[in-house]
Amino acid sequence: MKAIAKIFFAVLTLGVPVYFGLRGLSILAPIFWAVLMMAFAVGTGWRHSGAGLFKSGLLALSYTLVAFIPLYYLGLWFS
Repeated sequence: MKAIAKIFFAVLTLGVPVYFGLRGLSILAPIFWAVLMMAFAVGTGWRHSGAGLFKSGLLALSYTLVAFIPLYYLGLWFS
């Protein structure tokens, strides 16, 4: 069951920025999605070990933006 949940989470996480690009939405859509995912991850306790709330939030936001912006442009390219 854990494997199915991880696959579902990956599809929802990585598929949404591609969908935003396919629909031709603004670049703000994947940025807001990254902020939402960062808030979810940090809020539920998926924090960087030994780091506080702020540092964990910055790390999570930078990782999600690095992943989501190219995925958005990939979806935009396919549209």
